[in-house]
Amino acid sequence: MPNIGGALKQAAVDVGEAVVKPVTDEVGKAIESGVQSTVSGPQIDPAVQQQKQMEDQKRKAWAIKVIEWNKNLQAAQAKVRQEAQQKTLQQKQEEDSQKQKVQQYKVVEQQKRQQVMAVQQAQTRTEVKKGPGG
Repeated sequence: MPNIGGALKQAAVDVGEAVVKPVTDEVGKAIESGVQSTVSGPQIDPAVQQQKQMEDQKRKAWAIKVIEWNKNLQAAQAKVRQEAQQKTLQQKQEEDSQKQKVQQYKVVEQQKRQQVMAVQQAQTRTEVKKGPGG
């Protein structure tokens, strides 16, 4: 019987090698292809790669358009703000000018009234001095 046991052991070893060796070879191939794909990059179909490049270009073009639109929008907003600020400043200057003109007019009117009052007072004094019989 030792001969049968040895034969069974040998058969098990032969079967084990027959099963383990192909599995080991497949694992080795998978590891090797994984290393190659990481080193050289994944093997992509040229048509798929070209399609991806076109999509990337479209995205870049769209992003550039959005950036330009945003710049133009900001420039337009800045221009509108500046014009509004300038208009407000101009209105304020006009109001200040009008107020100054009104104040100058009031000063001139007050001076005229004072002159008229001074003339009337002078006339009243002279009339009082002349009196009846004078």
